Amino acid sequence: LTDPATYTVHPEEAWLRVKTRTTSGRFLAVVKELARFREDYAQSHHVPRSRVMKDDALLELASTRPATHEELGRSR
Repeated sequence: LTDPATYTVHPEEAWLRVKTRTTSGRFLAVVKELARFREDYAQSHHVPRSRVMKDDALLELASTRPATHEELGRSR
């Protein structure tokens, strides 16, 4: 419990903490990139990752894959 490395999250491995029901390769690739971005942003701005984007919002974006700002605006 006293080892700080226990609590270190590497952005490349952040997707492992996201619970998904789908094992589609394309879906998981999007989840990996969104989780990496979220973790990078959270660490660089010193905020909790859930304040950047909640898991359910991340999964929604990964499943809908909005291509325009309007489509993104319709997401939660």
